[in-house]
Amino acid sequence: MKTIILIDDEINLLKAYTVMLEKKGYRVLEAADAYTGLEYILMEDVDLIITDINMPKKNGLVMMKQIKRMLKYRNIPIIVLSGVGTKENVFRSIGMGVYSFLTKPCTFEKLHRAVENALNPNKIQSKKPRFATTKNKENLKDVSILTVYKNARLTDYFYEYLTERFHRVYSKKNIKEVEKVLKAKNIDLLIIEVDSISDDNFKFLFQIYDKNKYIGLPIIVISEKANELRLFFESMGFKIDRIFSKPFVYENLSEVIYNIVDQKYIRKKLKLSMIKINREINENKLQETKLVSNLKRKIDEIKKGNLNLYHNKDKLYESDGKSIRLKNFEEIEKINKEISDIKKSFMREKIELLEAEGKAKLKYASLNEEQLPNLI
Repeated sequence: MKTIILIDDEINLLKAYTVMLEKKGYRVLEAADAYTGLEYILMEDVDLIITDINMPKKNGLVMMKQIKRMLKYRNIPIIVLSGVGTKENVFRSIGMGVYSFLTKPCTFEKLHRAVENALNPNKIQSKKPRFATTKNKENLKDVSILTVYKNARLTDYFYEYLTERFHRVYSKKNIKEVEKVLKAKNIDLLIIEVDSISDDNFKFLFQIYDKNKYIGLPIIVISEKANELRLFFESMGFKIDRIFSKPFVYENLSEVIYNIVDQKYIRKKLKLSMIKINREINENKLQETKLVSNLKRKIDEIKKGNLNLYHNKDKLYESDGKSIRLKNFEEIEKINKEISDIKKSFMREKIELLEAEGKAKLKYASLNEEQLPNLI
């Protein structure tokens, strides 16, 4: 039986939701304030937290922040059920990794659906992208991210969230300063907010596309008009790695960042691998040419010796001359066979290297074409 903690200072609502959730087979622990809820979380094995925001004694957002700081409890899914559905509360809640934000009054059917989805994520797992492994994540934290966000208050929350997970995060609100950072810093990813196709941030992106600047720089766009922008970018052939619709779950964004940077890291490794293969092919060709040239030089020396024997035949017994020439011809045949074997050996190596290069190119192409599904 799954255990749910329900935290709300509205007692009637608390009781009503408790009864309905218990009828669905859940074990429900009631808490009329955040302090009591936090005590339950620390004492019980909890599967899900449903909480209000504005409560006496302790604010729900403060409690959630405390939970997320504790490694043992940070992965417990949280559903916010609040009568204050302001954008600020929505963004702050989502920024803390909240699974769902529901505004009161909320029907039980809607709450139950959110509970089912939170407790059974495998049912919607197929919609999520292939994420980088935990092992890789430790390596991928050492990246440089530039964010361009307009709302100063939200930028602070977003910046704080990213800096907890990645080593170098730069934030700019003025688009004129963005290019300076891109030139001065080795930026691995650009996250930019775009309101419409008429704002300065979009014009900056269009300038990048039009002038082929910063080719290979992964870009994530955040917008309230995600679908409109997506269609526009597709019609222009402008590749954007991801478009997030506001509001969005910060955890989903960080996973996509890991994935994009992971692919960029793989691309870099594949490029280096292809360069190394080409270098090896060229070095082998030079080595083959050098070996074959030396052997051909030996053949030329032997032939020259045979010619000298012919010119000095009067000074040698005929049988001795024939014997030497025969031996020389045998030596030439032996050297020619050696040349043939060398060429075959180097050809086999070249074929193997070309096959390896072909595989690397195919892998590189598949990474370029791979599209991440939406996580709105």
